[in-house]
Amino acid sequence: MNLKESFHYQNFLETLLSTASGYLSDTDYVTTRKREHLRSAANPGAKDETLLVAVEKPFDCDVNALIDFVVHIIDEKTLLGAAISAAKKSSALDIDSAIALNRTRQNTKQLMDRLASVKSRETDTTGRDYRLNNEGNQTAYVYNVKEVVTIDFDRNKVKGVAKALARKSDEISAELDRLVLSTEVAYVPKYDANDTFEDVLEAYIKGAK
Repeated sequence: MNLKESFHYQNFLETLLSTASGYLSDTDYVTTRKREHLRSAANPGAKDETLLVAVEKPFDCDVNALIDFVVHIIDEKTLLGAAISAAKKSSALDIDSAIALNRTRQNTKQLMDRLASVKSRETDTTGRDYRLNNEGNQTAYVYNVKEVVTIDFDRNKVKGVAKALARKSDEISAELDRLVLSTEVAYVPKYDANDTFEDVLEAYIKGAK
């Protein structure tokens, strides 16, 4: 499988593990409950009775087998993770670093775009103050206020930086797309990634016997 397929299978294994862990976290699923009706202690003529409490379960599976299945999936995730790491190391490009740097380029490009949208502007408003009139009384008066906002950067430079980041990001993205399709991962999947959880668990139990 190539890197892209291995990433998909990695997510598939994680879903299997999450589903199995969910069942094991359900107390009703991992226990059997019975109730002993001890009637004879209160009524000598009555019979005691033991009844199982019915619990609806999505499917019937031995809990110990499900525990073994969880360990098995973790082992598969470990093997796949090691194979992916080895495949990445064989690549001409440091894939993880390239992805992280491209994310930084894209975020910075968005910052430059927002910065380029800032413009110088003038705004006319009014202010209010007080003065003494001829009688010596304090009176209010209104006056004009002109607010001038000027950008402190070169907009053309900012636009140039944004374009350069976009070009480099597109270039690296294209190379990453090529690499995830052409880089082989030395791992053979045990299951079909399109199978349901129940299908995979059944296949595992049959293979473990």
